[in-house]
Amino acid sequence: MSSLKILILTICLAMCAASLSRAAEVKLIGERNGIPVLRFSGPIELGDSAKVRSLLETLSSRKRESVGGSLAIIDLNSPGGILIEGLKIGELLHQYEVGTLVRTGSSCMSACAIAFLGGTFGGVTGGKGIQRELEQGAVLAFHGFYLDPASLRSKSELKDSKLAEFSVAKILSSLLISYATTMGVDPKWISEMLTKAEDEFIVVKSVDDVLRLRISLLNEKAPVRPLAQQAVSACNHLTGWRRPLLPTGTNNNGTVRVVTLTPRSARVEILKHLIKDFHESSGSSQSAKYSVERLIWLTLNSGKEAEINNLYDDLRRIGLPLISVDRGKTFLVDGWTVVGAGFYVMGCVVNISPARTGASASLEGLLLRTYGISEPFLQMPSDQFLFLFERYDQIL
Repeated sequence: MSSLKILILTICLAMCAASLSRAAEVKLIGERNGIPVLRFSGPIELGDSAKVRSLLETLSSRKRESVGGSLAIIDLNSPGGILIEGLKIGELLHQYEVGTLVRTGSSCMSACAIAFLGGTFGGVTGGKGIQRELEQGAVLAFHGFYLDPASLRSKSELKDSKLAEFSVAKILSSLLISYATTMGVDPKWISEMLTKAEDEFIVVKSVDDVLRLRISLLNEKAPVRPLAQQAVSACNHLTGWRRPLLPTGTNNNGTVRVVTLTPRSARVEILKHLIKDFHESSGSSQSAKYSVERLIWLTLNSGKEAEINNLYDDLRRIGLPLISVDRGKTFLVDGWTVVGAGFYVMGCVVNISPARTGASASLEGLLLRTYGISEPFLQMPSDQFLFLFERYDQIL
């Protein structure tokens, strides 16, 4: 057998986090909201992807309760195992539109974590979405692949294998990065994982980890900081962390202004910046833009709250990127400058509705720039409450 083949085999067999003393068990354990729930437990060995495929083929032959959604949800609890099998399982989950879940007290490590990234649901009108869920108290951990010298037959074989090791590493790295891209994961995150030693795990704990891996948290915990500090964190996310502020609203230039706005003052602040947008914009329909600009100006100058409210709501209805300001608390954060997209962002308005029983916190925000308003630089995650934490806060 060539050195290259030996090396590929030994790397695949070495991608594990524990002794592979028993085969994994894959079975149907119940349902959640009418969707079958599977459980995968135990080390990942050769042939386990075939077990998963067989079960998914059986489920896919049945008629789904509704169009779209997941074929099933798979509850993962595994110390890891063979890398190639983990990749195959992840690809099957993506293909068959199966969501992934790691429950409280369970762990999904190494090759299992790679498979976890395959969590997917089907769109009602076609296409696929991401469904990767973690409960508080679950452990999701990654590490790089490695070559186990003890698995080679001789020192000569080990020496010969070094000639091919770099090429194989490049192949497997490319394979993992391509897989991550398909699964909608930040490729840089996978690249960072590949730089770690075989005994050094990257355990998913921080807000940044969760956002980059596009994970949904179940039974999440709300931040304990005051809402004003949560507003600063939200603005840091919305501006893409170009020049982040401390949660206390400070940076190297001193104190940043954080103001609580009433619904009326929030509408007025946003509409004033919207006038700048219409004034500075160019192109066709200049007369129509001028008419809207003048209407906003006249309404603001009237000082009549009912008219301001009605105009604001009408502009929202026709699709302008204006946020809701009637629920929760609205904050204006400004006093710092961030460079981005050819302009300076001078402020940020966020509306935070704290979590209620049975519901997560909701968040809306927009950026105020020198010459108008802008939608956020970073797309809001489905778990909006994540933006209320600092980037590296540990939430798992």
